[in-house]
Amino acid sequence: MLKKFWAEEKGQSMVMFAIFLVALIGFAGLAIDGGRLYISKSQLQKAVDAAALAGAQEMISGTEDDARITAEDYARKNYDKNDNPISYTIEFPSNDKIKVTGHEVVPFFLISVLMPKDKEATVPASATVQLTRTRTVVSNIWDYLIFSAATADSKGKEFETTINGGENKFSGDIHINGASKIGNNPIFIDGKYEYVGTLDDKHNSIENTKEKKSAYIEMVKIDKDEYKRKATKVFNSEDEFFKNISAIKSTDTIFVNGDVHFSGNSNVYKWATLYVSGDISINGNGHNFSGLLYAPNGEIRIDGGGMTFKGSLIAYHINTLNGSNNTYTYDGQFKDQLSEEDVSIKIVE
Repeated sequence: MLKKFWAEEKGQSMVMFAIFLVALIGFAGLAIDGGRLYISKSQLQKAVDAAALAGAQEMISGTEDDARITAEDYARKNYDKNDNPISYTIEFPSNDKIKVTGHEVVPFFLISVLMPKDKEATVPASATVQLTRTRTVVSNIWDYLIFSAATADSKGKEFETTINGGENKFSGDIHINGASKIGNNPIFIDGKYEYVGTLDDKHNSIENTKEKKSAYIEMVKIDKDEYKRKATKVFNSEDEFFKNISAIKSTDTIFVNGDVHFSGNSNVYKWATLYVSGDISINGNGHNFSGLLYAPNGEIRIDGGGMTFKGSLIAYHINTLNGSNNTYTYDGQFKDQLSEEDVSIKIVE
């Protein structure tokens, strides 16, 4: 009878040990495999966060393809195990959003002992980044129809802006930092004529109520390389520019290296902004210009009649505006092309 008792006790102990062993493996599986899942999830989340932020940074000036390549590259560099299959998906829910999703297949060590069918788990992680764009006009020079920045040369001689000719009309404000010399023919200005240096208007060609002594306004020089990177068309020379002039659209932002000389008669030119690294000269009759002319390091010279300008003329030095029956009209829509863009980037999901 005693032997029978010990045999029963031994059998119960084996059952209890088996139950305890299963529970131990279960708890160990939760601790080990669960910990591995948590670590994988955390590392994968950091990778998709970094990838989405990098992709969003590329979206500021690049294409969606550029952003996709950059995002995947960052994801792989931040987290790409050789022993676990990892996949990344990059989507663009809108023009100002990028979403990066990652999936990692993590094999079980202990949980699969108890549940043979559950050999692995897929760990997901995603991040969506929103770009918010705002434009800041850094100076009021873009509010002028005509702006000349130059004051005096190294010897102290004032830079002079000469306006001469009959029946010329200016619809917008004019600002001249240097000296101004006005011819003997009437000038019609629907706006203010601001001057900082000396004003030579002996014949009272400008109405006195339009003339206004002003404070110096500094020239804004847009970074050339930054502008070129964002420009829709970049030309390395004047010849290249004119060879492609027929392909230029009214929405184009253009950069031309060197000087640009317009000549001939009755030509039509349209763009949003034309940034010229050198000088701009315009000769001839009957031309029609639409868009902003910008020569931050050079001068603008105009000599001809019957021309129409819609936009702004902004230069280091507006040298001469000669000719008759020319019409200059300010259009502020073009200044947005040369304002500074601020972009904020943040993870929203």
